[in-house]
Amino acid sequence: VSPLFTEELRAAPEIGDVSALGFTQAKVEDEVYTVTAIEPATISGLIAIGVSDEDLADMAASDGLLISVAEPDYESWIGRTVPVEMPNGATAPGMIVGTFDVENFGAFFITRERYATGFETVSDSLVVARAADGVSVADAQAAAIEVATPYPSLEVQTTSEVLADAEMQ
Repeated sequence: VSPLFTEELRAAPEIGDVSALGFTQAKVEDEVYTVTAIEPATISGLIAIGVSDEDLADMAASDGLLISVAEPDYESWIGRTVPVEMPNGATAPGMIVGTFDVENFGAFFITRERYATGFETVSDSLVVARAADGVSVADAQAAAIEVATPYPSLEVQTTSEVLADAEMQ
């Protein structure tokens, strides 16, 4: 998804909070992991990712990482600064500032800013949003569909539709 779509969605008056996620592989301490890029300032309450607001604030303030509680010995990683190598070879240290507790998002959360250093062209893998205050889900979805019109590969779905699709898999 083009980040332009994400910004255009943010500008739609029918849409409230918006947050983008990206998925990739990155080398953390010489081992390749699946990582998910998040926007710590906007993700809270939009999607259940099992992370505290305090950890999100620490992540945003330091360009830090969060580690999945599913990782072996995850507690021993917290507070450590580790090298993070992105797909294009860009490497920068990052401190592991907290944890998350949700499946299917890989081993680490990184910030979108760190994610952007790893690609010549950045794209969003998933964009989540909620209706603005006083706007119905149907009206917000209609506005999102309108914003998505120039992006033919996008599919706009409500939470219920996403869950129904997931159950069919």
